Amino acid sequence: MGLEALTGSTGAGQAFLSVGYEFETSQRDTSPNSPFEATKVPLVPARRGIVFRLRVPFYVVPFDLLLAAPILGWASPSTLTNMGIVAASGGLLSWHRAFNTSFGAFQFLLGREVGVTLFGYIGDRIENAAIAPPDATVPIGGRLAFVSYRSLVLDFPTLEYRPLRTFATQTALTFSVILGWGVEFPNQVRYTSALTLPPATGPTPELGTSWIFYLRIHFDAVLLLTARGEVVAKRSSVAPGSGRPTNVWGQSLDCSYGQVRTYFPDGCLLVKVVAKNDQTDE
Repeated sequence: MGLEALTGSTGAGQAFLSVGYEFETSQRDTSPNSPFEATKVPLVPARRGIVFRLRVPFYVVPFDLLLAAPILGWASPSTLTNMGIVAASGGLLSWHRAFNTSFGAFQFLLGREVGVTLFGYIGDRIENAAIAPPDATVPIGGRLAFVSYRSLVLDFPTLEYRPLRTFATQTALTFSVILGWGVEFPNQVRYTSALTLPPATGPTPELGTSWIFYLRIHFDAVLLLTARGEVVAKRSSVAPGSGRPTNVWGQSLDCSYGQVRTYFPDGCLLVKVVAKNDQTDE
C-alpha cells in the first residue's frame, strides 16, 4: 500500500510489511588448502528461513512516522497527514526523492526498508562442519567438527532503479533492480553428532560476522480487486436546461489515474484531474 503515483513525479510513498520463506543454496570455500574443499564439505550449507521485510517512508529519520503516529494520530491528525505526504514525497530533506529520467527512475532507499531473515529459528537448526578451536576435543582427530547453529541476517536496500512502471484500470506492473548490503550474525553454536560420530567437546568455534553485498531483481504485479463504478455524491434540484444536473450527478473514482469524473444526466462529462502520473503521461 502507499501513495505511489499520487504525490507527483518525485513521490514514491510505497509502504509494506511482508513475510516470506527463503531458500539458499550451499556456498563452497574455494580458497587454497581449504579443509572444507579437501573434504568436499560446503562452507555454508543449503538452508531455509523465514523473512520479514518492512518499508516505510520517513519524515526526518528512519521509522519516525511509526513513533509519531500513536501520538499525533490523537493529538493532531492534520499534522500527521502532512508529515505522511512529505515523507511519501522524499522526506523533509528530499534526499529520498525519485529522480525520473528518459530511461527509468532512480531512488535512494537507505533507511526506508529493512529485511530480517531468520535461519534455523523455525524447524531444524543449521548443521555443518566447522573448524574447532585448539582446546576442543574432536573424536576423529583433526580440526573439523560438526556443529549446529542459528543465523540472523539484516539487509538494507540502498539504491533502486525502476526501468518500467505502468498502470491500467485495475492493474499495476513494476520491475526494479535494487542494490543493497547486509550483515549476518551466526549464533547459538553447539557441537552435534553426525555420521554416527559423537559430538566434539570443549569450546565451540567462533563463527564470525559476515558482510553481504547484493543485486536484487524485483518484479511486482498488483491486481486491484475493488470493481470500478459510480458513487452517487449529491442531489440537485436545478431546473432542466440550465446546463447543470437535473436530478442526480455522481462521481466515479479511478484510483489508478487519480481522477474524479463528474457525470451529468444529459451526457456531458466533466473531468477534474486531482493527481497526475508524469511517468506515464496520464
